[in-house]
Amino acid sequence: MLSAAWWVVLAAALVGGDLDEGRALERDAFGRLVAEVRLNGTGPYRFLIDTGSSLSSVAPRLAARLSLPPAGRVRATSVGTSGTLPLVRARVVELAGRPVAVPWMVLLPEDPGHPLSQFDGVIGQDALSSIPSYLIDVASATLWANPSRRLLERYAFAPVDVVSRSGPLTVRAEDGARWTIDSGASHAVLFGRLAARQGTAVSIVSMTGVREARWSRPSSVSLGAVTVAWEGAVEAPVTGRPERGLLPLALFDAIHVDNRAGTASVVPRARRDRRHPDVAAHRRAFEDDGRVVRRPGGVADVPVR
Repeated sequence: MLSAAWWVVLAAALVGGDLDEGRALERDAFGRLVAEVRLNGTGPYRFLIDTGSSLSSVAPRLAARLSLPPAGRVRATSVGTSGTLPLVRARVVELAGRPVAVPWMVLLPEDPGHPLSQFDGVIGQDALSSIPSYLIDVASATLWANPSRRLLERYAFAPVDVVSRSGPLTVRAEDGARWTIDSGASHAVLFGRLAARQGTAVSIVSMTGVREARWSRPSSVSLGAVTVAWEGAVEAPVTGRPERGLLPLALFDAIHVDNRAGTASVVPRARRDRRHPDVAAHRRAFEDDGRVVRRPGGVADVPVR
């Protein structure tokens, strides 16, 4: 006869989710979320959750401590410039108490003044897309892997039109334009609209370079049934990008991605009195979206989308 504890486990399995034990996340000054990650059985380490990055990354100091072997280089493009970045082989990566598929990692810049140097690494879409379903409650800074239907029903989720979830989490707006929901971005970023030299000048710092940008006025975008609004965004003269721009996690109260069904749902930010990082124009610290554009030669066993 099954014990009471086993009946609880069985009930959770029947509704298609794990027991709803959310993992508390750390929130940084820009509203981004940082998770505890274990590598090769050690840690925990502070990793930024980045739905806008194709590949996960690791700080050089941590890669050296764990003796992660080199694995060549990858050609990447970001809001700053294009270039090649060094790779290391990953072994066992654990997020939210479960192993996730991260065959390799990009090395973060060694510059201690770089905006990403505060983190031990970045969890990108290569790891997040291997989780069947995940829920990020931005308002409470909590992560659930495989949330139950009962938990999801507590949120007023609205579906968004997903263009890509295996690379950067890209969705289609009502007007057909593409936008990336980029949890690694510190601010909303608009591409290719820096025509007039107006607004406060800033610099977008990425893993591959620095690009001049300027602040723009408040605006919004309709993602089907929901509208996402920002008090200010950064306009950067970036060409050749299919996306209209980047939507940071601070513009949402919650997001849910079901990688099995290829769907995503969001709850836009409801509280306008909650401090938004757009007001911190003087910080001049903007993050890379880590867009990987092609597979590096000689490392054919790991797919890069």
